[in-house]
Amino acid sequence: KRCGADRSIKDDAKNVESVVLKYVLNENTIGFKPDTIKEIYVFLIEMSAAEIPFKFIGALDQIIHLQTVFVLHCGKDELITTAAKSRNGGKLTIGRYMSTDWSSIKDPISIPSDEDTLDDLYLFLLSGVNKYPPFKTKDFKESVSEYLSRYNLLKRLDFQIGKTQQAVDHEIQSKKRFEYNDRLKEYQKQRDS
Repeated sequence: KRCGADRSIKDDAKNVESVVLKYVLNENTIGFKPDTIKEIYVFLIEMSAAEIPFKFIGALDQIIHLQTVFVLHCGKDELITTAAKSRNGGKLTIGRYMSTDWSSIKDPISIPSDEDTLDDLYLFLLSGVNKYPPFKTKDFKESVSEYLSRYNLLKRLDFQIGKTQQAVDHEIQSKKRFEYNDRLKEYQKQRDS
């Protein structure tokens, strides 16, 4: 009551046993140059149950104006979640949270040697929490905002592909099945491109 936390946030955090700022990743600590991202905070959250406290994480994330990565531990399992932040004028915007599934605790992550900015590092971390890797060639590096735009488009296409596939599977009229299959092929073509 004294700290002023919202009741729903307190309830959401009932399985949180501890929160520790494990790493501060910046030019001084790891030698990566700042770009649009100046620092990345990595929090370790010990949990008593394997439930993601998104209200609690969101409230904590809202007061930290830097990119954050949350590593949740519950027994021998871990989950990693993060949401990219951006500024529009002076207003902080937090994107949609991306998370891994709960899995056995892994050894520390080895950062590829070709990463040299904090933006590159954050893209590397983002690619670890979802199935879409960032584009990176000898001549082109996708920015964080470009990656997130592409990621959101791919998620929408995955949803449309799933729904259209269900429609194909359940449709009994041949003409409608052909229409749905044509639409499905178009969505898959868009996703592949």
